[in-house]
Amino acid sequence: MYNSGYASYSNPYYVGGGDTAAYYDYSQPITVINQQPDAVAVAADTTTAVAADDPAAAAASGPPPSPEVLEGTTHMDLARAAFQQGDYAGAAREVDIAIRALPKDAALHEFRALIFFATGDYKQAAATLYAVLSAGPGWDWTTLSGMYAQKSTYTDQLRTLEEYVKANPASTEARFVLAYHYLTCAHTDPARAQYEHILKLQPNDQLSAQLLTLLGGTPEAPAGAQPTPQPPDADSQPASEPTPPTDIDAAKIVGNWAALRKDGAKFALALTQDGKFSWAFDSHGKRQEFGGKYTVDGAILVLERADGAQMPGLVTMAGNGFNFKLYGGAPDDPGLDFKK
Repeated sequence: MYNSGYASYSNPYYVGGGDTAAYYDYSQPITVINQQPDAVAVAADTTTAVAADDPAAAAASGPPPSPEVLEGTTHMDLARAAFQQGDYAGAAREVDIAIRALPKDAALHEFRALIFFATGDYKQAAATLYAVLSAGPGWDWTTLSGMYAQKSTYTDQLRTLEEYVKANPASTEARFVLAYHYLTCAHTDPARAQYEHILKLQPNDQLSAQLLTLLGGTPEAPAGAQPTPQPPDADSQPASEPTPPTDIDAAKIVGNWAALRKDGAKFALALTQDGKFSWAFDSHGKRQEFGGKYTVDGAILVLERADGAQMPGLVTMAGNGFNFKLYGGAPDDPGLDFKK
């Protein structure tokens, strides 16, 4: 969604520079390759165990991991061991090495944020978590608690964060980290309250607004924004069933298409008869493009990049083109109007 230019991305907690920028820039969204929680560490444990018990079975299980994967899994194991012993500096060093090897593994970044949380560096924790949660859902309680040797250690650290928020109520970064932990612990009401506070202090925070909506809250519009149109009163107009989307005629979407968004961003989409596509967008003088294959499923056009990332969109045909709206996105998303 972000790398395609479909949605804008801005990390309000990230400040560039320092050692972090040498290997990862959180001002850009994470392009997720592995989003399964702690999959790197689990894979390393499994590979090591199989190889030790039965080398022949390990060889038959598939090709050996690449040097990057091997380096990432090895150092993630070392980072987790150090973390459980309370050696947070050592854990930080090891996970940094793992991220250099596997910069697109969201689980490694989420573990890095956990180290910042444990050491009370809530600014860095928020910057890292913002990038992680922009890419996809975070860990659940089972995964998070498994990083600690003693759950009481986590509880103490969470209480420290809560006290910090009470003492610093205007700290949006600390509230963002606290909301993440409440959400991970399945405490939805307290998490919702934190996102509401964040948006009062930082009304243009798109990710917090999305997370609040997912939790059943209603973000307030920023000052000066146009009010959201309300549906007519139920007594003044009879209710009608929504019109189901019409299946896509694959032959009608083949060709070269262009779209212009209100903010000036330009998009180009080329769809070929053999199921290939190319997507490009220009925004603020910068151009990015990628390609891959596409499939049609009813009214959904699924664009799958060469790296496996997918962007499904609901397509509504019009007289001289079609509207492409991210599937599962916000109800008020206008989508992109493509024309030849």
